[in-house]
Amino acid sequence: MQFINPLTGGHAMPTIGTFMQLLPKGFRSRPYRSTDGTVYSVAEGTGSVQIGGERFAFEARDTFVVPSWMPATLETSAECVLFSFSDRPCQETLACGESSADERARQGVPRQEYNNRELVPTIRSTSRAGTRARRARAAP
Repeated sequence: MQFINPLTGGHAMPTIGTFMQLLPKGFRSRPYRSTDGTVYSVAEGTGSVQIGGERFAFEARDTFVVPSWMPATLETSAECVLFSFSDRPCQETLACGESSADERARQGVPRQEYNNRELVPTIRSTSRAGTRARRARAAP
């Protein structure tokens, strides 16, 4: 779900995009990367995120960041609710944003084929400074 400005139908704020995602138990995303950096806050649930080859476990009230153009994969062990925000509106305004979905579209993969497997592609990485990120003990 994307939070929008009811007057314009665009992003709620001109420079920050805000999103809420419900991920079912057992969900596993395909690797995804994008030029916008995204901050995630876990509202409910547990799981792990792999960012650039490192895996981090998360639970309710944890925060993690997926840096720009760093590949990320989400996996849930329980139903999860994630709030996220990014600088996507700025990049859309400047026409400089790109994602792995854009790459697949250029390669001729029909949009329907990858949209059915990816939720709103905004969840990415974990920052080590000022967060409660923990390395997952799950085997890769």
